[in-house]
Amino acid sequence: CLSSKGGPDADFLSSLTSDDWDHLLGYASMQRIVPMLWHRLKQKDLRSLVPETARDLMEKASRQNAMRNLMLNGEMHLLLKELEKEAIPLIGLKGIVMASAVYENPGLREMNDSDVMVRPGHLERTAAILGDLGYRPTHDYSVDLVLKTEHHLPRFMKKNGAQIELHWNIIRPDTPWSIDPDELWARAMPVRIAGHDALMLSWEDMLLHLCVHTSYMHRFVFGLRPFCDIAAFVDQAGPALNWEILVKRAESLNWG
Repeated sequence: CLSSKGGPDADFLSSLTSDDWDHLLGYASMQRIVPMLWHRLKQKDLRSLVPETARDLMEKASRQNAMRNLMLNGEMHLLLKELEKEAIPLIGLKGIVMASAVYENPGLREMNDSDVMVRPGHLERTAAILGDLGYRPTHDYSVDLVLKTEHHLPRFMKKNGAQIELHWNIIRPDTPWSIDPDELWARAMPVRIAGHDALMLSWEDMLLHLCVHTSYMHRFVFGLRPFCDIAAFVDQAGPALNWEILVKRAESLNWG
């Protein structure tokens, strides 16, 4: 069902019992893909085969996720507006880029937070701007120590539920498979996020990041959602994604 092409047919969906739908929605909720599931069922004109109770639950989950993403988008607008005043560039990572520039609409991708990256020299100032916007870190930190041992600051949280994770790299610096962030910045591409000009990783860098994030860094605990991201990203990139470059870069980084 999650694929934009193919998938279950009408006969298969008609054969599902109410218990089957309960199990399916429970699993989809655990995997955090209910909005995507409902979108694909509607896209394939299969909504009439969904029981009313299941349809109502998916519509409600999709509406709530769209509202949360709008809130996160509004918060990102505020941050980018302040960064623009000081000419601090920002790279959007993972979910915020998927929701803004890859999926058909920004409500399809469930997000815990917004992951963004700034240059190491802008880390402290950007954290201060987040503080001015009402965000507080989950625990105390030292920027100098973070630059030696971590690839992002502690998560910043706001009373309205918004969360931002501020990166300076995509991999910890104290590993043999780390990457020079200057290379990521040199290859970054323009993108529109929350009504502002921002940057995203190159096609190859972003796909590598999506893959290494779900596999090595988090041992697949996020379930199907990252695989939906990877599939949608590959479809969106199309011929712009250079597979030869991607393989060579993966090998050079020890990410093969």
